[in-house]
Amino acid sequence: MQRHGDRLGPLDAAFLHVETATRHMHVGALLLCDPPAAPEAFSVERVRHLVASRLHLFPRFRQRLAFPPGGVGNPVWVDDVTFDLTRHVRPATVSAPGTAEALHDLANRIFSQPLDRRRPLWEFHVVDGLADGRVAVVAKTHHSMVDGVSGMEVGALLFDPGPDSSTTLPAPQPWEPQPAPSEQELVAAGLDELVRQPLEGLGRRLQSASPGEVVGRAAELGQGAVSFLRQGLAGRVSRTLINQEPGARRRLAVEQVDLDDLRHLKGVFETTLNDVLLAAVGDTIGRYLRHRGASTRGRSLRAVIPVSTRAVDEGDDLGNRVANVFVDLPIDEMDPVERLRRCSQQMDRAKSEHAADAADTFLGLTRFAPPALQAVGARLAFGGHLYNVIVTNVPGPQMPLYCLGARVVGAYPLVPLAAGQSLAVGAVSLDGRVNIGFTADHDALPDADVLGGMLLQSLEELRRSAEAEAERKARSHRHPDSEAAP
Repeated sequence: MQRHGDRLGPLDAAFLHVETATRHMHVGALLLCDPPAAPEAFSVERVRHLVASRLHLFPRFRQRLAFPPGGVGNPVWVDDVTFDLTRHVRPATVSAPGTAEALHDLANRIFSQPLDRRRPLWEFHVVDGLADGRVAVVAKTHHSMVDGVSGMEVGALLFDPGPDSSTTLPAPQPWEPQPAPSEQELVAAGLDELVRQPLEGLGRRLQSASPGEVVGRAAELGQGAVSFLRQGLAGRVSRTLINQEPGARRRLAVEQVDLDDLRHLKGVFETTLNDVLLAAVGDTIGRYLRHRGASTRGRSLRAVIPVSTRAVDEGDDLGNRVANVFVDLPIDEMDPVERLRRCSQQMDRAKSEHAADAADTFLGLTRFAPPALQAVGARLAFGGHLYNVIVTNVPGPQMPLYCLGARVVGAYPLVPLAAGQSLAVGAVSLDGRVNIGFTADHDALPDADVLGGMLLQSLEELRRSAEAEAERKARSHRHPDSEAAP
């Protein structure tokens, strides 16, 4: 549920604490759609009507943040009594002839602008002027409001399962905003939370678990805690070209691959789809560093991997339900199968050691700390010295989706850059395709557009290895004695 007066949790608030003038903490997506059957039906006015007809499903989109004076408690979500949809669903046009490069330049400019904290923290930019009649939406939402999984749920504001679902749009439901709390009410509620919440939270945890469950869970989390501390807090990582302090401007590079191709690779090598992506990303970064003249011999980069901790019954809730695990991606030139094996082993180790659960528990404990200490913890946790790159992978629905009759053919993610980060990588699977977005600092990585091609080269090498492995298995099946040792 998304209610007026909801207070931000520690992870949601962390994305506010770490935001600066050059590190904007919004997530986003470049949504590309085929030409609509009725071009006149796709306009900024129609998109506004579509969103307005569904806003009652997501009250948070009409709420802004209220900050308690003196930092007494985290900010709370309150209804925006001056909400104006035209400020959030905006028109945009690319210059003729409407090339993909022009669209990316437009998206870069939009992503490089911070969201206004005085208003609800989201924007949809409806883009026309593209070649071949295609249309696009550049969407961005503050990370304090959504994570990757809940961000996919927000797609319900724009997407339909069929091309005719939005032919006749219903009238928006009436909405009466609740008055904003006074400063005195914000302070009182913040003080009450600081005193009451730790005791209530501890009581709920103990009441809902048997003694055996408590002991077993504590053992699991203890094991995870050791792993989490060893991997994430074991000193600074080495700096590379992708670890420069970011400026305010972003550069988005995109690529798209077939989901079945990745599934084939994971099946041949008996890993997971996420393992395949991690190996390909590690190889891609290695290729890029060598392209820029850097040595990668014997090197690896530490990647932070957000893992969803969202329960089944939390699927429609916004906010963040993620924890981070750390994986060292090999970036040296090596056999692609060996690279994949190492990535898979590290992810298996993180899962077996309950590292994500431990990270989630540590973060949960910070909700009992005053906001000032939460802010310090957030800046330490998101500091660039702990890892080299963030790599996210969000699964989406494997079915056609439409926006006002236009089929969605691309959904390329934007991932925010943290301190000391010049590159972040996101993947979103949708309708049989995996959409890859490389978010780069505009000045630090001026040639980031080559990353997509390098990713395809990496996957092609792995595909050739898969063909060789399949042939080897086929020979072994036809002649079982030929593979045996003499």
